[in-house]
Amino acid sequence: MSGTIAVTFDDRWSTASWAYHWVLDYLIEHVADPEVTAQLREIDENNLGWVGLYDFPEPTRSEMLGILADEIVPDAEQRLLPGKPERQGALDILREVQALALKHRSRS
Repeated sequence: MSGTIAVTFDDRWSTASWAYHWVLDYLIEHVADPEVTAQLREIDENNLGWVGLYDFPEPTRSEMLGILADEIVPDAEQRLLPGKPERQGALDILREVQALALKHRSRS
């Protein structure tokens, strides 16, 4: 299984289910707007596998891009156990969504 976070209609991060859910869970825990949190939770609970950031209003979209750009990788670096052989690969996968968010954050 996999999941996709679409920053725009044309620019998406499609990845393994574990990475998608890592990011989705992080957004659920860190987005400030309770209505958006509820929407993200519904996506998660229904295992929809797709989050379109472009569907969310500003400033929520910008907030989510900031979370993806600034927080996801440092969080993973702290929580993923050092010495695990798959750690670097996992961080590299999360760096892909970070790079995508950085690219589009500057356009917001």
